[in-house]
Amino acid sequence: MSKRDESGIKLLDIKCYNPQYHYNHGADWTTSEIEYITTSCDSLVTMSLTLGRTAATISQKKLEFKKAKDNWRGNENS
Repeated sequence: MSKRDESGIKLLDIKCYNPQYHYNHGADWTTSEIEYITTSCDSLVTMSLTLGRTAATISQKKLEFKKAKDNWRGNENS
C-alpha cells in the first residue's frame, strides 16, 4: 500500500523527478525554502508539491542540515 497525502498524490509519484510536479528541479535552494523544510511539519508530499522539488531531494537536504546542526552542537561542547 502506497502512502498518500491529503492531496491524494502518492509518495511514489513525487519521489523521483516528474516535470508535472518538479518545476524547481536543479534550481538553487532559496533561504525561504531551506527555512521551510527545516521548520515545517508538513509531509514530504506537501513539501514536494509546494517547492517543486522531489521528495528524495528534500529528504537529502534535510539530512544535510541535520548533520551540520549536529556537528555544530558537537563543536560547541568542545
